[in-house]
Amino acid sequence: VQVLARDLPHDGAAGVVQLDRDRRAVVLVEGCLRVRELVPGDDDLFFDRDHFDGAVAVPLSDPDVIYVGTGSACIRGNVSAGRGGDKSGDRGRTRGFIGLKEAGQIGRGRVHPQDANLVYVAALGHAFGANPERGLFRSRDGGKTWQKVLFISDTTGVVDLAMDPTNPQILYAAAWRGERQAWAVISGSGDGGLYRSVDGGDTWRKVSNGLPGGIVGRIGVAIAASDPKRIYVVVQHGEAGGP
Repeated sequence: VQVLARDLPHDGAAGVVQLDRDRRAVVLVEGCLRVRELVPGDDDLFFDRDHFDGAVAVPLSDPDVIYVGTGSACIRGNVSAGRGGDKSGDRGRTRGFIGLKEAGQIGRGRVHPQDANLVYVAALGHAFGANPERGLFRSRDGGKTWQKVLFISDTTGVVDLAMDPTNPQILYAAAWRGERQAWAVISGSGDGGLYRSVDGGDTWRKVSNGLPGGIVGRIGVAIAASDPKRIYVVVQHGEAGGP
């Protein structure tokens, strides 16, 4: 279940938070992760950090576990660099590093609804230049080891990821080249776009039917929980009328 930050009893909450089965909310507040009850006055549990938290995923099968991806994935004038992924097994009281140190800006994390150890990470890569540790990563052991299952190029990473709520084998990954330079921001490439997997990330194909081609910029993707066959995609594309 997901709720908007405005529905929480916390004035500094921002973005979208996740609600676990025990009615505890996971919310990003100014880049810092907080876990709290949906009742005013209850105590917050803080993730200590020295970097910006950008992506959060809580397994439906185990609300004690929280996965966190670091870095601000929306490239802009000021960018907080990512430092990999962290994990908590005690609802946010403590956290530990789980790798992907050079994955740069982590835009999204998704966890299999029945397996808390099967996690996917959408990594945009370094914000200021090319690097090979970007794309979509999968772990089957709760973050102990990682496999890069989708790699586009050393300049185009994956910034968003959607998982079909009725069939977690079906994934949609949004690939984007976003790079910050001293004089400009690069957004878009010919290999950016939407990619689909029907086997849990083992194989991928680019989705083109009905979507703009050519130079494709920032992409967001979501699947309607009420009708998983309905996919929503936001595309930055000048010729197609995008932002």
